[in-house]
Amino acid sequence: MRAAAILFVGGGVLLSICDAFHTRSGTTAYARVWALGMAWWTFPLFGAFVALAGLGYARLRANDARPAAPLRAVAVAAFVALYAASAWLPGGNVAKLFVLFAGAASLWGALDRTSRGALLAFGVAVIGTLGEIALIEQGAYSYARPDVLGVPMWLPMLYAAGATALGHAAAAIAPPRRQSGGIVAPVKGP
Repeated sequence: MRAAAILFVGGGVLLSICDAFHTRSGTTAYARVWALGMAWWTFPLFGAFVALAGLGYARLRANDARPAAPLRAVAVAAFVALYAASAWLPGGNVAKLFVLFAGAASLWGALDRTSRGALLAFGVAVIGTLGEIALIEQGAYSYARPDVLGVPMWLPMLYAAGATALGHAAAAIAPPRRQSGGIVAPVKGP
């Protein structure tokens, strides 16, 4: 329960800051602005997404090795930089797609290099993008330069990068418990 609360608050804060990149740059615009260019529901939505996805990621990766703490911190910083690039990088959506693809692939290569990690990043990219399409269809917000179904072509790559960076960070915050001879014991990590 404590890990879920940490992931909810941390995810809500981090992704709200990152989302401010999009609202300040004009990349996105909310239909009903509450504060800092965002809607009131962004913080709880971001927090719930990170908490649920993070706990799921930790459970699915229970037996996998974890990257060292400094590498996880650099990966989260790299994700924030990629989020900023999605807001301010010149050259349009194609240029952003290439940069975000390279960033997501680099994060996966530095932190993961497993087929399971690639599948999780792909799954988060699909689910996150479909969720955004649904919100856009409801008129909650819009992208300034959409390509398909109201979203820009680079959006899935941003989710993939976040899945890898934030997933490994969440797994360190919420280490899963596994069975050991009938006794449940916490997983030890670096």
